[in-house]
Amino acid sequence: MTSAIDVEVGYYALVYLTVSGRIVDEIPLQAMPQWNQTIDADGTWSITTQIGPDDGSSGKTKTELHAVTDKWRHSVAICWGDGSGTDYVCQAGPLTACQLVSEQPPILKIGGTGFWPLLRKLAQIASTWPGVSLAQAGGADTTYTSSLQGIAVAILTNALARQPYPLDLPGPIGGTATQTYFGYELISAGQRLQELTQGEGGPDILLKPYLTGDGHVRHQALIGNPTLATSGRPLVFDYPGNAVSILPTDDGSNLSTTTYEKGGGIEYATLWARSSDPSLTDDGWPLLENVDTSHSGETVQATLQSWSDGTQALTGRPIATWAVAVAQDDADYPFGSYDAGATGIYNVQEHCWLLDGLYTQRILGLQNGSEQGQVVHLLQTMED
Repeated sequence: MTSAIDVEVGYYALVYLTVSGRIVDEIPLQAMPQWNQTIDADGTWSITTQIGPDDGSSGKTKTELHAVTDKWRHSVAICWGDGSGTDYVCQAGPLTACQLVSEQPPILKIGGTGFWPLLRKLAQIASTWPGVSLAQAGGADTTYTSSLQGIAVAILTNALARQPYPLDLPGPIGGTATQTYFGYELISAGQRLQELTQGEGGPDILLKPYLTGDGHVRHQALIGNPTLATSGRPLVFDYPGNAVSILPTDDGSNLSTTTYEKGGGIEYATLWARSSDPSLTDDGWPLLENVDTSHSGETVQATLQSWSDGTQALTGRPIATWAVAVAQDDADYPFGSYDAGATGIYNVQEHCWLLDGLYTQRILGLQNGSEQGQVVHLLQTMED
C-alpha cells in the first residue's frame, strides 16, 4: 500500500492479511464494487480489476495480482471515502475466489465474504483441548453460563483463543442461561453463533469492519441485547426525497401456523418442540405446519423450544422486505454515519404500491446501490 491513496470520494479496495489485518496493497477498481453487510449473516463482496501489462505502465500486473490473491490468506476491504484512515469500510473479509471474466481486455473478478465464514472454519471445541480424545474429561466440550449475549461473546472468545484474528470483543457479560456444546459433534463456532441468533430472544450480531488509521483492518463484534440499535435520533428519509427508490417484496411462501422442531433421539424417543399461532387459523387461514430438522442433534428441551418459538415468530406472518435506495452524500445522514441495526423512519407519500404513511423499521443490512452515489437499506417487517 502506498502512503496515501490518491482518490476522490468514492470506492476503493485494500488487500490485507487475514490473520493480522495488516494492509499490504490496493487493487484498482475497473467498475463499482458489489457488497452486502447484514446483521446475523456472512456478507459478501466482489470487485473487478483490469490486469495491466507486464511493464507496469497501468494497473496491477498478473504477477502483482497473483501475489495478493491467496484464498483465505488474503482479505479485501471495500472502502468508501477519500483514502484517509477514517474512511468507512463497507465490507471486509477473506478472499475466496478469482475468475477471469474477459481476455481482451483482461478483466479479473475477485470475490469473498465478510468475517463470519472464518468462524465456520473453526470447530466449536475448547481452546484447551489437547487433541487426544473427544471423550476425555475436561476435553473438547465447552459450557458457558451467561446471558445469550454473553454466550455469544464466550463463543467468540474461545474461537480467538484457537485462532487469533483482528476482532474486538465486548467485555464479559453476566447472566444465568447455561449452554453446553459437545465437542464430539464437531460443529463450527460460526454455526453455533448462528444458532444463537435464531433462538427466541437471541442477540443480533454484526461483525463490523473498520480501518484503524495505522495501516490495519479490524472487525468489531457488535452484539445486541437482543437487538442492535444505534443510539441517538432515528434516521428520517422522505419518499420522494432523499429516498429515491423503494422496492418492496411480500413473501408468504414460508408462512406457517405451527412449527415443529426436531431434536436428538431415535424414533419415539426423539426430542421435539412445538409452537403455534392460533390467531391465523381462527381468522380463516388453513393449518400450515412447518417441520425444522436443522437442529436434529439438540438434546436440551429448553434450547429446542427456543428455536421453535423463534422460527414460528419469524414465519407466522408473511415477510415484507424493502430495498430502499438513498443518496450516499445525504446532508443529514451521510453514508458511513450509521450501520445496520439503526432505526429508520420512512415518510412514504404517493408510492405506486405502498400506502402513504410513516414506516418505522430497523435497517437489517446495507449494500451498494445500482448507481455510484447510492446505498441501499435492506429492511424487513412482518405484515399485520
